[in-house]
This record gives sequence, C-alpha cells and structure tokens, in this order.
Amino acid sequence: MRSKLTSTVAQALSIYYLTGLIVIGGVWFGTVYLPRQEHHRQKELSLVNAFTAWDGTWYASICEKGYSYCPTRQSNVAFFPVYPLLAKGLQWVLKVRSELTLLIVSHLALVALYVVLGLYVRASPHNTDSNLSQWTLLAFGLWPTTCFFRMAYSESVFLMTVLVAMYGMERLWRPAVVALVVGFASACRPVGIALLPVLLVYLWERAVIWSHRDRHEFALSVSARRTTGFPFGLVLLFCGRRWSSDAGGWSGARRRGAGIRGLLLGG
Repeated sequence: MRSKLTSTVAQALSIYYLTGLIVIGGVWFGTVYLPRQEHHRQKELSLVNAFTAWDGTWYASICEKGYSYCPTRQSNVAFFPVYPLLAKGLQWVLKVRSELTLLIVSHLALVALYVVLGLYVRASPHNTDSNLSQWTLLAFGLWPTTCFFRMAYSESVFLMTVLVAMYGMERLWRPAVVALVVGFASACRPVGIALLPVLLVYLWERAVIWSHRDRHEFALSVSARRTTGFPFGLVLLFCGRRWSSDAGGWSGARRRGAGIRGLLLGG
C-alpha cells in the first residue's frame, strides 16, 4: 500500500509539473508578447494578474473585503465560500497578497486531485492495466480546459473534493465521512448538490451488504446524510433572509449576476 501511494504521488507530481509548464509558458507568452487589455479590476499587467483575472478578481475581493451585494450591479455574493475561505486562512498564515494565496490553494488542490485520481484509478476493480493511472493523469493534465485548474478559480478545489468522495465510496469509507465530504463539495460550487443522489445510492448499497450488528451505525450515517445539503441550504437561507426585501428579490439578483451564493465572510 505504501509503495503504491509513493508511486502515485511521484506520478502525480511529475505530470503536474510537466503539464503545468505548458500552461505557465502559454500565459507568460500571452502576457509578454500578445496585446491584452488590462482587466478593469486590476491595476497592472503581470503574470500573477494574468492567472487571477475575471473570477479571480472577485475571489480576491472576497478575501480582502468580504461578501457584498448591490442590486444594481454584479456582486461577489455570486461565488460560494469554501475556496476564498481557504485562501483567506492561508493569507493569514503567510501574510501575502490574496491573489497569491488563491493560486497556492488552487495548485495545492490540483496536486491533491492528481494523487486522488491516480489512487481512484488504481483502486478500480476494472483496472487491468498497470499503466492506466499514469495515462489517465497525463490525459487529464493535457486536457485544454484544465488550464483553469491552475488559475484563481474554484474548479480544482471542487473536483478534488468530488474525487475524494468517489474514492471514499470505492474504498467503502464510513458513510458519515463520505457525507461530510459531499457536504463540503456543496459549499465549493452549487453543482456539488448533485452528489447527494450518488451518496443515497452508496448508502443503499452499504445497507444491503452490512451485517445486522452494523445497523445502528448505518442509522447514524443516515442521520449524518441529512447534513450534506446543509452548506447549500444555509446559503439559500442566508440570501433569502438578507435580500428578499430588496427590489426584484432573488430573481432580480440573479438577472444582475448576484445569484444565490455567498456566505460567512460578511459584507
């Protein structure tokens, strides 16, 4: 088991590094040699700012000033809280600008994603090729849209959490633990709530294979399952109570780009 983990980590780090060079090189070339309009929320053109443009500027504003909402323009309440919270915590430790901590969180989550993906492929009963995990990691790293996993976006944190949940199900983790991971995913991005039906299937399968002496623990895990949607529901409740009296209510907020997301950092 230890040798398998060591081999997977080595593969993950190697492929993360080599495929990351392509993205960094492309962004550097575009920043230095291609004409690029300065983002209106950024003060200068730089390599770091190129990796933290667009959604990254909104996440940076959450780290620096917390959540806010204005019914007449786009607001950072449109973004879920886990990713900026992780970056804010890291910023408190490292004492550096929020853009850097956002990128550090994204890349740490991406490395973890590579490792968990490799372990998940190795753990699959359908895996009959010893090199399958390596080719899977390489294909994932070279997929064009994974460039966003290396930028100040929440994609790497979210997909890493999803893979941890799937790996836990494959390894028959305790349902209460899997439920907590699924709940964490629902606070990363709203589509995390789609993991709930998958969790229900997992609970049903575990109920079938568990012995009678484990029924009590299964009942506890079913109770824990109810907490998986808590972060998502908390966001809905918070936004509903805070802005339902504003002009246009939720529907107006969504039309203006505010959405129904955001919590925890005030504003």
